[in-house]
Amino acid sequence: MQIGFHTDAFNSSYWNFDKCLAWAEANGVHFIECGLIDGVSWIHGLGYQPHIALYQDPLLLRRKMERMGVQFSQLDAAYPLSGSDGPLYGVPYVLKSIPWAKLAGCPRIATTDGLHRPEGLNDDEAMELMKRSYGQIVEVGEAYEITVNIEVHGYFTTNPDRLAQMLARAQGKLIHRPLTRVSPLAVPILLEIGRETVYGEAQDAILAEAAKTLVDEVLDERPPVPRSLARRAPAPNALAADLGPESAPSRARGLNRKSADDAGRRARKPEGRRDSLDPRR
Repeated sequence: MQIGFHTDAFNSSYWNFDKCLAWAEANGVHFIECGLIDGVSWIHGLGYQPHIALYQDPLLLRRKMERMGVQFSQLDAAYPLSGSDGPLYGVPYVLKSIPWAKLAGCPRIATTDGLHRPEGLNDDEAMELMKRSYGQIVEVGEAYEITVNIEVHGYFTTNPDRLAQMLARAQGKLIHRPLTRVSPLAVPILLEIGRETVYGEAQDAILAEAAKTLVDEVLDERPPVPRSLARRAPAPNALAADLGPESAPSRARGLNRKSADDAGRRARKPEGRRDSLDPRR
C-alpha cells in the first residue's frame, strides 16, 4: 500500500504547490494529488493556492517532481457534471485535463457530480446529461490511457439507487479484489462507528490517535491498544460476570439482599443470648 495526500489539506494555510512538494519530499510522501485550474486565478498567481494551472508546463513540472521523489497519484478535475452547465464548462475542462495529466505522468483524474440537486432538471434528466458527458470523457480517457474516476460525495453518487444505476452501465468492466486487511479508504468510516462525544482539546488528540492506530494496522505494524481505549472504565456488569450463570440483574439483587441481611444480623442480638460481659450471666 502507498500513501499520498491531496494539497487541499493546505488550503487553509495558503501554501503554494511548490511548498506542498517540499513538504512531501521532507516527509517521505511520494504521491500527491492536487486540483487543476482552468484559466488564471490571482490567488494562485500570487502563491496562495496549493494547486496548479493548466497553463503550467506539465513536462517541466514532471521533471521537477521526479527530482524531489514525488509523483502525481491523481489530478482533480472535479467540475460538477450533473448540472445544466456541465456540458458547457465541465466537459471541456475535463477533456483538457486528460492530455495534461498524460504529459505530467499522472495515471488518473477525478471527476464528480454536484453537491446539490441541479436546478431546472429532474433527477432522470440530470442522469441522462451525465451519461452523455461521461461518454465523451471516457472516449478521450481511453485514447490517452487515463483512468477517469467519479468521486462519490455528490447528490447522485451518495444516493445508493443512483449509484447502482451508474455501476450497472459499467457492468463487466469492474474489477473486484478481495482485501487481506482494512483498506485506508475505510478508515474514515471506521472512525464514525460507535463514536462518543468528546469535548475540548482532547477531541483532536483522540481522533489522531485512533487514525494512527488504524493506519498502522493497515500497514501491518500491529501497534498496542491506544491509551484512550485502554483506560476505559469496566462495564457495569463486569463484577457480576464472575459470579455465576444467572442474569446480571438477579445477581445485583442477590448482592444487595445479602448486604442488607448481614447488616441486620449485626444490628440485633438473638433472644435468650447475653453478652459475655453481662453481669447477669
